[in-house]
Amino acid sequence: MQTWKPGSTPSNRDRLELYAYHKVAVSGDAPSSLSNAANAAERAKYQAWRSKSGKSQEDSMRLYVQEADRQLRVY
Repeated sequence: MQTWKPGSTPSNRDRLELYAYHKVAVSGDAPSSLSNAANAAERAKYQAWRSKSGKSQEDSMRLYVQEADRQLRVY
């Protein structure tokens, strides 16, 4: 995915979906709170990551690959 050049820009929702699966796969569940100093982009990433809490790292890896494949076809 790092070298992928999409034909059109993926939506923020799609980008956050990949981000969240990646974070759970690499780091596990999101921490229970976020710094009050976080900006809007950091809050969006945190909320996306938190939405995947409870998934195993293995499931997150599998879901990341499925989502990446879908986005490769769409974009």
